[in-house]
Amino acid sequence: MESQSEVRRECHRGSRALHGQYPEPRAHVLQIEDLCRRFGTITALDHLTFEVPAGQVVGFLGPNGAGKTTTMRAIFGLTDLDAGTITWNGSVVGQAVRRRFGYMPEERGLYPSMLVGEQLQYLGRLHGMTAIDASNATATWLDRLGIADRAGSKVEALSHGNQQRVQLVAALLHGPELVVLDEPLAGLDPSGSTSSVRCSPSRPVPVAA
Repeated sequence: MESQSEVRRECHRGSRALHGQYPEPRAHVLQIEDLCRRFGTITALDHLTFEVPAGQVVGFLGPNGAGKTTTMRAIFGLTDLDAGTITWNGSVVGQAVRRRFGYMPEERGLYPSMLVGEQLQYLGRLHGMTAIDASNATATWLDRLGIADRAGSKVEALSHGNQQRVQLVAALLHGPELVVLDEPLAGLDPSGSTSSVRCSPSRPVPVAA
């Protein structure tokens, strides 16, 4: 099994390779610096450090238990850190900044008995959208992902793949500045995976595991 230092090096190698696709390097906007997180005797994050530049897609790679999900949860304040800082454009990330982010967790974060369209509009409002903007964005994104006809269905009535699509819409709906995607293609068939990748917006900074 890879050590966490090896995971860090792989992350940087992958990041540099992806950055090479862009002719004009941009300033780093998300900075993960010296993160440490322990759960009893288990060290999940051991002084983890990396950066994500604006306008880039960065693959965050590593074996199970390497701390990928813990890092993503830390960005959103969903787990406490023993040490380290997370900054966005040079400022420590707080709740107001997180509202401008989009997060697709590995585990389903939707209300199963709520209608798809109503739920997405509700989540959009939580991110500060007006009712009409949330409604329009919901219709647009459901159409782009090929599930516009399921807006009136309950989430629990959808297939696993379509639930995954709804979860992706929830992360992108409000036009976030940063998108963090944890296992975004899990449960999708090849066509679904392709459509999801093509629907990634160009303005945010996706971080995928």
